[in-house]
Amino acid sequence: MAFDLLSILPPMSFLPRHPSVPLFLSALLTLSTAACLVTEALEEQEALPPAENWAPRIVEETVAPRNGAVLAPQDCAIHLSIGAIEERDLADELTARWFIDGVLRASQRLPVQSDEVLRPGPNFTFKVASHTPGMHVVLVAISDGFADGEELRSALEGRSVVSYEWSIDTSAATSACFDVSAAPVVQEQSQDQDQDDER
Repeated sequence: MAFDLLSILPPMSFLPRHPSVPLFLSALLTLSTAACLVTEALEEQEALPPAENWAPRIVEETVAPRNGAVLAPQDCAIHLSIGAIEERDLADELTARWFIDGVLRASQRLPVQSDEVLRPGPNFTFKVASHTPGMHVVLVAISDGFADGEELRSALEGRSVVSYEWSIDTSAATSACFDVSAAPVVQEQSQDQDQDDER
């Protein structure tokens, strides 16, 4: 804090008459001015901007099936998976939400993997028995921070969402695959448990 050095010095009449006295006073005044400049410079510094958030990235080479268009097999089940997610913010916990025809069917937490940038992705089993014959769209949305709200696929401010979708044609499946009495429900489990839309 700057202060007036002259206020604490005795009157000139009481100072000894010595050639070095004016030099001494000049040095004190110079130091006081320098202190003021340093203090003002520190006060004018702007706050550092917040750290940049890295969006998670789906490693497409690990997606299965990869072509996005799927025909229902004879066993009436289709296993969908994202093999790996790249997340450079190592402390961020990710959440995956699975939608079928726009309706939320399941949610998975993808926990932090210590110091690994790549972490295992989510997985889901589409059961033909839970849906009518025809085309269905399965979408997985992955975020480091979903926002609250009805849309369910929006991210919080400063966070990100990435997604991948499959189009599934169940019209070629055998009639034995369909069972309209099976009602899918929303489940939320950790990453190491397979998500099944026939629960």
